[in-house]
Amino acid sequence: MMQPGNDQMMVSVENQLAHACEPIADAMEEVHTLLDRQLQMDYSQLKELSEHASRRRGKMLRPILLLLSGRAVGPIGPKHINLAAVVELLHQATLVHDDVLDGAQLRRKLPTASSLWGNEASVLLGDYMLSKAFDLCNEAGDFQASKAISETAGQICQGELLQCVRRKEWQMDEANYLEIIDLKTASLYRLCCYLGSILAGGTREQSDASARYGQAIGGAFQIADDLLDIFGQEEHVGKTLGSDLAQAKPTLPIIHCLRQTQPGVKDSMLDLLGSCGAHGNGLDRTVVEKIHALLKQNGSLQYAWAKARQLTAQAKRELDVLPDCLARSSMMTIADFVVERSW
Repeated sequence: MMQPGNDQMMVSVENQLAHACEPIADAMEEVHTLLDRQLQMDYSQLKELSEHASRRRGKMLRPILLLLSGRAVGPIGPKHINLAAVVELLHQATLVHDDVLDGAQLRRKLPTASSLWGNEASVLLGDYMLSKAFDLCNEAGDFQASKAISETAGQICQGELLQCVRRKEWQMDEANYLEIIDLKTASLYRLCCYLGSILAGGTREQSDASARYGQAIGGAFQIADDLLDIFGQEEHVGKTLGSDLAQAKPTLPIIHCLRQTQPGVKDSMLDLLGSCGAHGNGLDRTVVEKIHALLKQNGSLQYAWAKARQLTAQAKRELDVLPDCLARSSMMTIADFVVERSW
């Protein structure tokens, strides 16, 4: 595992991602241009909000994977550019809404919209992004793609709702957790890889394999994200951390630790989890350090990390049916990147 604070290793991982994007560099420029155009607003009073939305773009993994999945099996066309922008707008909208729900102050090393303009403006900004995604879907003129995107948006919402209503449900088992992250995170990765392949003329076998690849790395991404929320450092990760503990969301390392049979482990962890919300959305660092220690002592950190790596290995195997090309190699690299990023 990459050690927190290892700047040199983090830069190396970021460089790997940049290299992986080389087969689709021109197409990504078109996606960025399209997103800039879509996020412009008609009123001067809203200029600062729209500029903030444009600046807060992250690594763009979802459009990158849509384009690479297409390039791996055929040519990239205008629909790829259009739908790559759609999935990024959908993703950005969910992040803006998540920041409101989590009370986050920082996202992608910038202040969140909610910390700058309040929750009402932030929710409406997320809604605006969704409306622009709908516009682009209509422009694509592909009913099946639009239907798949709307279904995936519904799955994301259901996953987030399940996580919300199951807060403090510490008896949740691993299967329930994996179902939630499959809905709220992996579903969009799966969609991106499937759309990219099918729009480029991929066979059913290739497109289904690409979808399974996306689903696997989406699961790995979320497990890694949950680990970062507990063990990461904000200056490296670039966003507010600790929200899962503060909001009593069961994640894989916590679930693993609570199912241990050693005397006192479960009771100790439950006591610590119960005191996480005692300071509002803030966290008592002493409590967090004790949780860290229990997770490490019981192998829960290692277990969750191994599960993420298992999913990336599974994702790579799915790529065997794709032609041996630069785009496929890039997809292999990204499978590793999603669990190595920002440690």
